[in-house]
Amino acid sequence: MRSRWLLRPISIGVVILVLGVSVIGCIALRRVVNEDRNRILTERGAAAKVVIDSLFQQEFSTLTVLGQVANTHRADATRDFEAAAATSMTVGVKAIGFASLHNQRLVVRGLVGDQIAHRDKAATGTLAALLSRASHSFSGVTGIMHNSRGTQVVFAIPVNELVIFAELPVTPKKPIPSATPPFDTLRGSLYASPTATPATLVLTTEKHLPLSGGPV
Repeated sequence: MRSRWLLRPISIGVVILVLGVSVIGCIALRRVVNEDRNRILTERGAAAKVVIDSLFQQEFSTLTVLGQVANTHRADATRDFEAAAATSMTVGVKAIGFASLHNQRLVVRGLVGDQIAHRDKAATGTLAALLSRASHSFSGVTGIMHNSRGTQVVFAIPVNELVIFAELPVTPKKPIPSATPPFDTLRGSLYASPTATPATLVLTTEKHLPLSGGPV
């Protein structure tokens, strides 16, 4: 009789031990799964960032070359710039131009494509602010413009005393289709700002924003 009463606490102890091991195992497994998932998302997010950065750098490189053409100080430098710009417009780019400083204002001197500004007149509004930021930057700036024609991403970079710029129309509220592997499982949004500000949204994969998660 005594041995039966002694076995009962031992049995209860074994059950508690088994349950404890199971709970710890589940927690550990969940942590491993979450860590693997976060690692994969981080790796793919970083890879996507590299692709996007390379596209932006390609655009800035093109604008730098065009800036050298416009900066020759020849009488027909503007004409040469516009001819070169017309052949350099990549898919999606709707306008390329350059501006120079005159009486403390940035005046557009050359422009091809959409008339987002007027030749020989000072840039105004958001474009003026972006060109001013670019004139004081080292590697160029990117910003968003909203107007009656919709939403545009503007790239602008200083080349000596000039600011070269390009316009790329976007539809930020229209989710882009799923990408091909390895990015087909990624969900995200691209903003032209350090934080997820609705007014600076460039593109997204989702209908409902903002998304949870941090920046890459």
